[in-house]
Amino acid sequence: MKQIKMGPSTLSIPAMALGIMRMDQKSVTEAADAISAAYGEGINFIDSADIYGGGKSETIFGQALKQTKISRDKLFIQSKTGIVPGKRYDFSKKHILTAVDGILERMQIDYLDSLVLHRPDILMNPEEVAEAFDTLQA
Repeated sequence: MKQIKMGPSTLSIPAMALGIMRMDQKSVTEAADAISAAYGEGINFIDSADIYGGGKSETIFGQALKQTKISRDKLFIQSKTGIVPGKRYDFSKKHILTAVDGILERMQIDYLDSLVLHRPDILMNPEEVAEAFDTLQA
């Protein structure tokens, strides 16, 4: 699988990701089959967001990942946060940290490789976002 450089970092990631936006519509077995098939083709980059399926996509993914027996350290898992149904956006430190805790719990994993602000709002407080990311990185 072709690798691309992620932003200004030295990190390389696969050029193609398995997106799990609609995984909430699959059974755990179907999701495990999709993860295994992608992994078998060299796709170890997983893209998610806490809003996908109201969080159910991440829950199905977590259950399916356990079923596949693919080691967590063999995957690059990215999720997104910030969109809040009925509120539009929330990029507060509290929301970001709470969202990541929920993502990790639903996916049954210990860490994310990448967290992205989902449709960043120009009115967000960049210092507060930076504080959240500093806390997560520590």
